[in-house]
Amino acid sequence: MSSPYPTLTLSDLTSWPEGRTGLALLGHPAAHSLSPVIHNAALAELARSDAAFATWRHDKFDIPPADLKRALELLHQKGFAGVNLTAPHKEPVLELVEGSDAFTRAARAANT
Repeated sequence: MSSPYPTLTLSDLTSWPEGRTGLALLGHPAAHSLSPVIHNAALAELARSDAAFATWRHDKFDIPPADLKRALELLHQKGFAGVNLTAPHKEPVLELVEGSDAFTRAARAANT
């Protein structure tokens, strides 16, 4: 049985279409993640009362650590509204983003 939420790659992100509000999980590996199931169900519920969410979608991307910086740049360029991270990206992302709160710095890891 194939998943309605395939695991995408940096190549998919490079050719990402314009005009869709995206949310993403970045991990390595990422195939096992249920993030799209959970977040897309929440987005569908939000869309019932606010049509602005009808075009939103959450996808998962398997991004090797060496490609994390490029993936974050592309997410920004493509207008993604948010990202959540899984291993092994929670720690190295702190070196790649601007600003973080005291909790994130103390934990030395970020998730969203």
